[in-house]
Amino acid sequence: MALTLLIDAYSLAFRAFFALPESLETEGGQPTNALHGFSNMFATLLQSYQPDRVVVAFDAKGKTFRDDLYSDYKGHRPPVPVKLVSQFPLLREILDALDIAWIEADGFEADDVIATVATRAAAQGDTVYIVTGDRDSFQLVRDPDITVLYNKRGVSEVDFMDEAAVLSKVGVPPALYPHLASLRGDPSDNIIGVNGVGEKTAAKLINDYGSIESVLLNIDSLSPKLRESISQASERVMENLKLSLLVRDVPIDTQLERFNLSEWNSARAREVLYSFGLRRAFDRFRTAFARRTDLAGAEFSEKAEVKLPPLEVNSATFSQRLGSTESLFIHPHWSNEPGRSPLLGFAAAIADESGTLLIGNFEQSGPEWRDVLEALAHKKLYGINLKALLRSILDLGISAGPWSIAGDISIAGYLLEPSTGRYSLADLSSKWLGIELSTDPGNDLFTSANLEKFFDDAKKELSLIFLLVDVLEAELRGAGMYELYSEVEIPLAGVLAEMEHIGIAVDVRGLERLSAWITEQTKYLLAEMQKLIGRSFNPNSTQQLAQVLFSDLGLTPQKRTKTGFSTDAQTLERLKDDHPFVGTLLRYREFEKLRSTYGDSLLAEVAADGRIHATFQQTVARTGRLSSEHPNLHNIPIRTEEGRRFRDVFVAPKGSKLVVADYNQIELRIIAHLSRDSGLVEAFKAGKDVHTTTASMVFGVPEEEVTYEQRTAAKMVAYGLAYGMEAYGLAQRLGIGNKEAEIILGSFFTALPQVKGYMEETIRKTREVGYTTTEFGRRRYLPELASSDSRVRQAAERQAMNAGIQGLAADIFKKALVNLARILEGDNGIKIVLQVHDEIVVEALDSEVSRAVELLESNMSGAAELSVPLSVSVSVGQNWGDAKH
Repeated sequence: MALTLLIDAYSLAFRAFFALPESLETEGGQPTNALHGFSNMFATLLQSYQPDRVVVAFDAKGKTFRDDLYSDYKGHRPPVPVKLVSQFPLLREILDALDIAWIEADGFEADDVIATVATRAAAQGDTVYIVTGDRDSFQLVRDPDITVLYNKRGVSEVDFMDEAAVLSKVGVPPALYPHLASLRGDPSDNIIGVNGVGEKTAAKLINDYGSIESVLLNIDSLSPKLRESISQASERVMENLKLSLLVRDVPIDTQLERFNLSEWNSARAREVLYSFGLRRAFDRFRTAFARRTDLAGAEFSEKAEVKLPPLEVNSATFSQRLGSTESLFIHPHWSNEPGRSPLLGFAAAIADESGTLLIGNFEQSGPEWRDVLEALAHKKLYGINLKALLRSILDLGISAGPWSIAGDISIAGYLLEPSTGRYSLADLSSKWLGIELSTDPGNDLFTSANLEKFFDDAKKELSLIFLLVDVLEAELRGAGMYELYSEVEIPLAGVLAEMEHIGIAVDVRGLERLSAWITEQTKYLLAEMQKLIGRSFNPNSTQQLAQVLFSDLGLTPQKRTKTGFSTDAQTLERLKDDHPFVGTLLRYREFEKLRSTYGDSLLAEVAADGRIHATFQQTVARTGRLSSEHPNLHNIPIRTEEGRRFRDVFVAPKGSKLVVADYNQIELRIIAHLSRDSGLVEAFKAGKDVHTTTASMVFGVPEEEVTYEQRTAAKMVAYGLAYGMEAYGLAQRLGIGNKEAEIILGSFFTALPQVKGYMEETIRKTREVGYTTTEFGRRRYLPELASSDSRVRQAAERQAMNAGIQGLAADIFKKALVNLARILEGDNGIKIVLQVHDEIVVEALDSEVSRAVELLESNMSGAAELSVPLSVSVSVGQNWGDAKH
């Protein structure tokens, strides 16, 4: 038995247009938000139901027979937005590229086309699914042949409307729905019903009498009030019935074979979908067709048509033309880790008007090495890993501003697919061009000592970079992320390179003393544990530790792992009051982590200039947040007094101070802004202690009577929202039972209902379109929302809630950092030296401290316009720890 899928095109298109930002457009300015949403919803339908036949029905232009019957039919509707109208013909173009049948019939609506095809398909024995948001389609439902997938919200959440569902929803069987609508009226179509007759009354009348005609024939048996109302409207009601009945014999070709899904034409689909920036939709359609036709192995067969540009390798000519060239493509080459090891050479290319790449190869020992680098520092550079290149140029003592990076394909790849972590040249070429590199440039080619081999391979790699710049920038425009890329992420790469080059000063002797003290404390605590049990053991061995805890000391195991009883932190916290050994062990673990992670390792990272030059990672965190390595300064501990002492060793040189600016409660302010919750918004606008205010609402007590414990609970819930925290997590953090945590969470959402609504709507919308979007355009794709595994799906729901909040916080912070760097360009009195979470740390001469405070506060608080104020705390100290106290 075949499955025929019938789709109301405009029903999906309208929902897509109003659900997605209008900033989605092609490079030429053609709006594409409806195309994006429609394509993703259509792909979801194909993947979910795997139909044998598909028809997409459109409303025809011009009047229909219903307009002739009733001049005000749909007359109250506002004009269709111009940006949406411009996308209608493009929807048909996409369907043609997919070889999907679409039909429109002059004088009729899409519903009539659907009714006609559904009637024919069911008569031939097909199972028919109708996807629409129009209730008029309920009259077509017939078990078991025709079912309506009523999409009130996209296609991720549909009501399966069989006969029982229609009866339950509207109160009458499907065949009688037009009669119900005629009495009740239909505001969406401007059909006026009988005055005083609502849906329940209309349903009772139709069920009692069987039809409109029968109601009119038996009008004398009705109550006086109903009799009068219906009698006065009798002609209109019969006219309404003509308007509500769908036509099942529209003069169209209904030979079902013409609606069969054809074989996947990858090249044709790619050409059209890519032209609108619909790469992800292309992938989803390919997957849907592959399920039917076993084409999974033919994934990139058409990509072989990609042609590399012609090349000319001539370093002398390149150098001559460099002075008059504004932009170029560059491929750097280090001895080891990019940016942290010596730059051995680079290949660069200038594209002429014909598309030919003129390539120059330059090595460290060459005569033109420094001259060319100095020239490059003032050009617009396109390439990969350019933050590391700019740092290397700065480390060589060459003056270069942070704005020379014009395009970086690794950053572009990250924005387009933030969850893959695959942004090497080999990865990007394979994904976006279908061209495989035999060697991963992220490893061997970047760092090989064989310069001759590098220069030989670089010819092809520069060609790929040249092609990828255009492909990925077009993708970014199509996804509505080009502005985020060009105005935030790309300039940020240069700012981070400059920060890495400058570094932050360290009190080396103070760090040595701190490291030695932590080592001594670790040894002391180990000796204390051994005294308590009367023998030596290795506390870092889980097996030996389990023996001590559960055999020697006889403590009760809390949970089992594959290898035995758990000795994790959660278990130890539960056992710490049962024996003094456990408390000592927890302290030992704290100090051992400080020793191994921060003590000796920080000392090893101090450079000859007495500063630590960390590497800031721009393409790692899926939410858009920054991270760091060599060392990981983002994880410098702050929860314990001993951990906070590490901040004391990060210092300002004599005659300077560290000025630290930190956003206050930025995630909670973003929650207030996104949810528009009046309670939160008003609290922030009034400058109140928002946690006391929310605790007052949650626990139902006056603000002045809120206890410390109540405020702590409200604060924990508020911050947990940004990470999708549930009752179990809250219970663990507050040390309370799960039921009590559930009550607190429930009370929180009751007090702040718009927050709960925002969370639910975020999940729904993300499930519908496949990704979250921040106000800056940043996306986070979450295909796991469609997983059949409930644990995977629930984790994805938490990530969906988290992504919008964390993503917007990241966007705001990055914009603030870029804005500040633009103001400080060339300013030797104030330098940005560090970024950690929501903090910016600058090093300012004593005479410039007040100006630094003012600049930090004004730029960070003005980085974005939210419905609540952005609050910034700024502090000053000789070291980082002092400034944070």
